[in-house]
Amino acid sequence: MKKFLFFIFFPLLVFTSCNDSVSDDNVLPTVNAEKTIFMYLPWTGDNNNLYNNFLQNIKDIEQAIVDENGIGNKNLMIFISKDATHGSLMKVNYSNGACTHDTLRTYENTETSSLNLALNSSHWITYILNQVKSYAPADTFSMIVGCHGMGWIKASDYNSATTASSKRMIMAHRNFDGPPTRWFGGERIMTDISTLATGIAASNVKKLQYILFDDCYLSNIETAYDLKSVTRYLIACPTEIMAYGMPYAKLWKYLADDNPDYKAICNEFYNFYNSYTYNGSDYNCGTIGVTDCAQVDSMATIMKEINTKYTFDTTLTDSLQIMDGYDPSIFFDFDDYVHHLCTDATLLSRFDQQLTNVVPFKANTTSYYSALPWRPGKHPIKTFSGTTISDPSTSNYASTGKKTTAWYTATH
Repeated sequence: MKKFLFFIFFPLLVFTSCNDSVSDDNVLPTVNAEKTIFMYLPWTGDNNNLYNNFLQNIKDIEQAIVDENGIGNKNLMIFISKDATHGSLMKVNYSNGACTHDTLRTYENTETSSLNLALNSSHWITYILNQVKSYAPADTFSMIVGCHGMGWIKASDYNSATTASSKRMIMAHRNFDGPPTRWFGGERIMTDISTLATGIAASNVKKLQYILFDDCYLSNIETAYDLKSVTRYLIACPTEIMAYGMPYAKLWKYLADDNPDYKAICNEFYNFYNSYTYNGSDYNCGTIGVTDCAQVDSMATIMKEINTKYTFDTTLTDSLQIMDGYDPSIFFDFDDYVHHLCTDATLLSRFDQQLTNVVPFKANTTSYYSALPWRPGKHPIKTFSGTTISDPSTSNYASTGKKTTAWYTATH
């Protein structure tokens, strides 16, 4: 199963609250910290760029660190890019009531450089994670990915299905009066989620405590299935998320904890977005789900049994809870879809119980929001399971590609 994120890289700026210094590459820690959180912030494209939002995200985390009087026996590592071929790896330190940045490495990735790794390759993911572990060894590793996302959709399928007219619609929609979201990014470097999974598995980190996707549409069962071997938990949004991103000032203390309080993460996310405003108007829209990836294999077994007995009645598509702004839609509420698909009470009971195991924590406002040109604005949420599925989609982005995913193969 493949999905993609837009991994593209932007310049490293000096933040007003911190200082930058270059560290000696030969000085590496010899003792493990309790935990290393790796924040991966790639370039998000020439249009709809999120770089200023990334700066705000980092600023919010640093303020939370100051408020907590330090980071404790933890490491915060950040990769952020200068352009499509350059990036910097830095470590955030705390001393005397302030944060400082140590720039540990800078990278130039061109055909003539010694590194010569494609930035959307599994080898690059493996390389940068190994760099993080070398500079910040720890007993536990977690990863935050900030970028644009389009769920499980393969980069190749996206590119082949995006017509010139669609691109014109997208670009024209930049004048939409509502808040921007993280729904669409740069086109030069796209990384399939399966590539991310392969890269993590091959690294010295092996498996993460959690991956937090600060991106649109990445809380879906297909993504969780691809990542089940490389992370225990997946924290993500089933719909679009505002360009502001996760409210790290409120979430940081839970994310940095040895044993994160995932319920509190969902609650703080809800509290922030339930009162979110943009240009003086209320846009109280936000959705989040925490998936226990150790539970998705059991869910796949149940879904295979359901799919063996039932075929979805396509006349019911308009009755489903849609969770996106596409037309035709790509992402549907997982629970609502299965309850429209299956009529066997015993099977549904097993499904419902397993779904509570798969998504133990979630939160949603009464509406979700889309900045997409097809169906912009607020949309009501009547059913919410914290994750989505694309099995009933007829979109050009999904109708063929979904059958090549690992989830679809395991459940049909």
